[in-house]
Amino acid sequence: MKLSVAEIFEAVHGTIYSDRESWARVCQGFTWDSRKVTPGCLFIALPGERVDGNDFIVQAICAGAGCVIATKPQT
Repeated sequence: MKLSVAEIFEAVHGTIYSDRESWARVCQGFTWDSRKVTPGCLFIALPGERVDGNDFIVQAICAGAGCVIATKPQT
């Protein structure tokens, strides 16, 4: 799967919190486990019964995630 940030935004009706230049960035692959993030992949931060993926967004970005879908507003 290869999708640009803009295509992902359109598909999920989300809000993009980045500059317009980032909208063309292409993400390949996805994961909801921050330990499995690969450079350029989409990280989907899902809340779970034991852990909340939203708590691992910074780690996913540091690991090279090309885009993040957060399920909670970030502060």
